[in-house]
Amino acid sequence: MTDSFRLLSLPRRPWLDPELLQNTFLERSRLCHPDRVHEAGETERKDAHDRYVALNAAFQQLREPRTRLLHLIELERGHPPADVQEIPHETTDLFMKVGQVSREVDQFLKAHAGHTSAILKAQRLLQAQPLVARLQEVQSILNDWEQHLVEDLKRVDASWDTPPENPDLRLRDLEQLYRLLSYQDRWARQLRERMFLLSTP
Repeated sequence: MTDSFRLLSLPRRPWLDPELLQNTFLERSRLCHPDRVHEAGETERKDAHDRYVALNAAFQQLREPRTRLLHLIELERGHPPADVQEIPHETTDLFMKVGQVSREVDQFLKAHAGHTSAILKAQRLLQAQPLVARLQEVQSILNDWEQHLVEDLKRVDASWDTPPENPDLRLRDLEQLYRLLSYQDRWARQLRERMFLLSTP
């Protein structure tokens, strides 16, 4: 397994400063960008291309807290965390809100499917406004929750250099944060998709 932290010469830890990560990626990718060796031989061009692709993949993996945590857990444990299908009890209320507004949007879209008239499409956009407002409200709650999870991640990172009494317990905490961030990401994508569908004539 490729270690994306090592590839970008960054410390293997739960939190990375976004600006430092981006600057490191830009500096390293500039040195091996395929445009710099466009007059070189085929082997050198291919090597530069491969290094650039690998650096870009590492950057993409480390830039989002959720994918960074998954990669860190895989590196530390040697395998990904087990799939857990249960919704954590502390997120049940939010899960219900996302599910309720998603069902309402789906019903609305189904009821208005097939309208080809410009007038009916305009009416649909107008009638959709209360649902758009509800989606935005739940999205705002999800955004607040994401910020809370990122703060938790920073707290875990603050003690990362201190050897833990129980390394397995620390990794379980990371796995829990990874799962919560995964739920947040999945629900946010559901809301964005429905927002797009509602705003499309």
